[in-house]
Amino acid sequence: ITNAQGVVVARSLQALGLKVRVYDPASKWFAEQLTDLAIADSAEMALDGATAVVVATAWPEFRELDFGDRFVVELR
Repeated sequence: ITNAQGVVVARSLQALGLKVRVYDPASKWFAEQLTDLAIADSAEMALDGATAVVVATAWPEFRELDFGDRFVVELR
């Protein structure tokens, strides 16, 4: 989990000084391993206040999100 693409990207952005909030539908199962990252309770909560979004998973619920005018990078 700690070497998953999304986690690596999130930690890299955080190391650059960016405020990072992550969400994954399965995150409740591995949240204790990611204590250095802010984990949102939902995709909508992760988007709240965000100016940019990185989608690093193929979970179906991410296809239906309204990203608005945010800058979006898709890695899936």
